[in-house]
Amino acid sequence: MAEVGQSNPGTILIQKKVIADIVASALKDLDGVRLADKTFLDQLLEPFTNQDVPQVVIRANDQNQISLDIKVCVRYGLPISDVAKEIQSVVRTALEKNVAINLKEINVSIQGLERTST
Repeated sequence: MAEVGQSNPGTILIQKKVIADIVASALKDLDGVRLADKTFLDQLLEPFTNQDVPQVVIRANDQNQISLDIKVCVRYGLPISDVAKEIQSVVRTALEKNVAINLKEINVSIQGLERTST
């Protein structure tokens, strides 16, 4: 017999695409940072994969801890290590604000530098 006032509300599943979309949105707010371009292989395999944002790789371990690998391009002249730390901070804050996940690590891979013409 169930006790009054206690209920099982069910399970909440958050798709990897949602996490990738949150990451992509958070990066749009950073000046001089963007997701890296899709590679030729990414474009070729796109119809066969369930990965809309191949620049954000999401893995879960057996303890349900989430690891992120984020591939970005940074504007030339910005301090790369500081930018990478800012990316980690902004992404962690955005995920904590939007979804309750057990985030283990955020790995940032700088794929290229972009020069701006003046």
